[in-house]
Amino acid sequence: MFNRLRKKIKNFFTIKIYDGWEDIRESLSLLKVTIWMGWIGTLLPFRDTKIGPYWITFICAIWVFSIGIIFNPNKAFEDVPFLTYVSIGIVLFDIIRAFLGEGSSAFTKEANIILNVPNPFFIYIIKVMVKAIIHFTMCLPVIILAMIIDRVTINLYFLLIFPGMILLLIFGTGTCLFLATIATRYRDIRFVMQASMRFLFFVTPVFWIKSSGVREIIAEFNPIYHLLTIIREPAMGTMPSLHSYIVSMLISLFALIIGFSIFSIMRNRIAHWL
Repeated sequence: MFNRLRKKIKNFFTIKIYDGWEDIRESLSLLKVTIWMGWIGTLLPFRDTKIGPYWITFICAIWVFSIGIIFNPNKAFEDVPFLTYVSIGIVLFDIIRAFLGEGSSAFTKEANIILNVPNPFFIYIIKVMVKAIIHFTMCLPVIILAMIIDRVTINLYFLLIFPGMILLLIFGTGTCLFLATIATRYRDIRFVMQASMRFLFFVTPVFWIKSSGVREIIAEFNPIYHLLTIIREPAMGTMPSLHSYIVSMLISLFALIIGFSIFSIMRNRIAHWL
């Protein structure tokens, strides 16, 4: 009896995981269309404006340099290229905010399309990722300008940015899959994430530096801090700690496994919940 039950459970999860993987595979075959959807989704809010999506760059510059002017006199930042530190922190945190905020509404925002067009669900996750990458690209001039002002020298550690970005994208994919799926059933999740992001912004070293005491404890137990560190420190010419890499890899893999599992198991119910 127990062997039969175990076999049924195993077959159930095998079928669900296979269906989830097929959804992702089919979505990747439509990658060009999905990238176009992400690009159009980025442009639409700026329709009929004078400078279009360059408002993203302008708003980011105002935000970065305002914080730079207000907080720069603090002695804690004397040995740190402050504008570079803040600019990278804000831009990366905005990407994470997109993963957690927009990711939680990836399916509900596209309800009309999902209910009428038989597309694979993962294309809406890719759309969120594409919009986040475009946002990051539009903010790159602000980071470059901050690095020029701070006279940051680029060395071989700069190459470590790329594995850091890969880990960030893995984390984003997993969290988007998880949040988008459960938020389809529990609509309050989107508002919970919006409220949580304001709190996370202040407890994450975006514009303040980890030091001894309470700040160090808050930073060390904040996985977002480690994801920021493995990208921000190489950009400033320093080597991130092995601890930050381990935490980032663990949290990214955990998010991907949980997100993919929940998505695969609940995939057939998404349209019904919408």
